[in-house]
Amino acid sequence: MPDPNALPPEELHRPCDPGTLGFETTETLEPLRAALGQDDAMEALGFGVAVASPGYNLFVAGQPGSGRTTMVRRVLRERAAHRSPPPDWCYVFNFRDPRRPRALRLPPGRGRELRDDMEWLLSELRHAIPLALDSDDVAARRAAIFQERAQQARAALTDLRGEVEDDEYVAFMGGDEGLTVVPARGGEPLTREAFEDLPEEMRSEIEERVRELAGRLFQVQRKSVELQREARDRAVGLHRDVVRSVVAHRVEMLKDRYRETEGVEGHLDEVTEDVVRFTHRFALGDGATGTGTWRWRGPTESWAPPRRTSSAGTR
Repeated sequence: MPDPNALPPEELHRPCDPGTLGFETTETLEPLRAALGQDDAMEALGFGVAVASPGYNLFVAGQPGSGRTTMVRRVLRERAAHRSPPPDWCYVFNFRDPRRPRALRLPPGRGRELRDDMEWLLSELRHAIPLALDSDDVAARRAAIFQERAQQARAALTDLRGEVEDDEYVAFMGGDEGLTVVPARGGEPLTREAFEDLPEEMRSEIEERVRELAGRLFQVQRKSVELQREARDRAVGLHRDVVRSVVAHRVEMLKDRYRETEGVEGHLDEVTEDVVRFTHRFALGDGATGTGTWRWRGPTESWAPPRRTSSAGTR
């Protein structure tokens, strides 16, 4: 008895006549732009993208392979093609509050240019600052500062030495750094035993003279330290003046590029002050103050920032 539910092979498939498709090959067809069976989702996506007010977001859910990512990207590309490019946002160091970077709004494409220009500036300064500080002119001015102060210190000590040499009851012992005044007889330092053998009146006179000259020696040594510090401060001031000149020329070149961009000139001014303040970080010297022997790191490159080519030409 035949099975009433059985189907013949010809009823197990739906035939399709290629002649009814209207094309010879799928290569001639336009890609399908609609999401099959996702009319509501497309409508919601279009509505959400059209909302321009801040504070709104879109959340898209779907099974893997459903095409949700492709669909969203296509819609966003189509919308973006009819809108002006968004501005660039650059986060730069905040010198007044390092914990809170500053945001600079720039025209589209200028953010990358600013990044490249700052890298160029840093590279320039790393070469140009050591070279400027190592120049013959700066070296001569720096040496003159220290020589002047050293001569003043030596003159004060020489005067005191001359007075001690004329006094037969006191003498100097030690070098310039560890110089002390001691009792003497005929210009020769006395041992403790020899000093104790002197009459009490003479000992008292010598001790008084030693105290007086020791106090004056202390003042001379103190003045010498002050002169050394003053020389270092003046040398640092000289270095900062030189560095400010080196930085200013290059920063002005960059300012010309960003005259119409709010915030960039102010940031460049802060960069200038920071470089001047921390001159020693760019200089190869013997200490933090940079008052030692300066050496050149390498040859300098061109002064000009990198040229850029755009659709409008080269600027």
